[in-house]
Amino acid sequence: MTQYVIGYVNALKNADKMSEYKTVAAKALAKHGGAVVVPATKPEQLEGQPETARPVLILSFPTSDAARAWRNDPTLADVHELRRVGADMSFLLVENIA
Repeated sequence: MTQYVIGYVNALKNADKMSEYKTVAAKALAKHGGAVVVPATKPEQLEGQPETARPVLILSFPTSDAARAWRNDPTLADVHELRRVGADMSFLLVENIA
C-alpha cells in the first residue's frame, strides 16, 4: 500500500544548492520507488490557527520500509547533504495502514 512522506520547508538557505538538489532528487527518490506527489507548495489555511505558512511537499513510496530506505541509504548521503545545505527541511512518514 502506498505510503506518504510529508516534507516541510522550514527555511531556504541557499537557492543555488536547492536548484542543484532538484536535478538529482527525483533519481534518488526513484531508487527506492519514491515519487513527488505534490512539489513544495505554500499551503492555503482552510481552518484553525495557522502555525506558519511553510511550503509543504508530499512524496509517495510503495512501502514505509522503502521511505526509510530512501532516507537511510548511505549511497544517497551526498544527495541528502546537498538538500541540507540548500534548505532546512523536516520530513514526516505518515503510514497508510487502512
